[in-house]
Amino acid sequence: MNTSPAPAVETSAIAQALPVVRFDQAGRGTLRSLSFALAPGSFHWLTGGPGKSALLRLMALAEPPAQGVVQLFGRDLASLSRREAVAIRGRIGAVLAPLAFIDHWTVWQNAAIGPKVSGRSPDEFAREIDAVLRWLGLAKRAAAAPGDLTAAERFRLALARAAAGRPELLLIDAPPDGLEPVERERIVKAVHELNAAGAAVLMVADQAMLGGQANLRLHEGRAILTEAASG
Repeated sequence: MNTSPAPAVETSAIAQALPVVRFDQAGRGTLRSLSFALAPGSFHWLTGGPGKSALLRLMALAEPPAQGVVQLFGRDLASLSRREAVAIRGRIGAVLAPLAFIDHWTVWQNAAIGPKVSGRSPDEFAREIDAVLRWLGLAKRAAAAPGDLTAAERFRLALARAAAGRPELLLIDAPPDGLEPVERERIVKAVHELNAAGAAVLMVADQAMLGGQANLRLHEGRAILTEAASG
C-alpha cells in the first residue's frame, strides 16, 4: 500500500472560528429541517439515510436548498453572487456518485481539471498532479482513459481530482460496492491523510460508527451529530 504523505492542502480554514458548514433548519426533498455545524479540520462519517448523497450535493453547491439557511465558510449560499459561488466551489473537493469523468481526456487531465479551471497554468500545477497521482497509486495509469480503469482506480481518480484543488472541505460519497478490503482500506487511509493535512472531511460510511470518530447520522430526514469519543 502506498504510504506517501498526502499532498498539503490550504489550511486557512483551520484558523477560522466559523464552521466550514452550517445548516439551520435547511433541507430539500426528503431532507428537512437539518441543523448542524462542522468545524474546520474535523472528520465526520455520514451515516443513516436515505438522503446522504443528496446532502453532499447540497454542500457541494450542486443543488440549492429548498428551505432554511445553508452557510459555507461563513457565507449564506442564498446571498452569493455567481462569482462568489465559483470561489466557494473552489474551496471544496467533492467525490459524488455517480462518478463522472471526461472520457476522452486522460487520467492526468481529469485529475488536473480543478487547477485548470481555476486559471492556473500547467507549469504551476503539473508537479502537484504528478504527486497526487503517485500518492494514490495512479502514476502508471496517467495516460490511460478513465474507461480503462477498475472501479477502485476510478474512485481513486475522483479522489485525486478532488484533492488536486487543495480543498478546505472534502465531501466524499461511499466507495462502490464489491471493492476488495485492501482497496477500501487504501481509500479510507488516503482520506484520513487529507484530513490530517488540513481539510475538513464528511464521508459516507458503510457502518454506523467507525473508530469512535465523530458521526453525522441522518434519521427520518433529520441530522443527528455525535462528536468523537475522547481518550
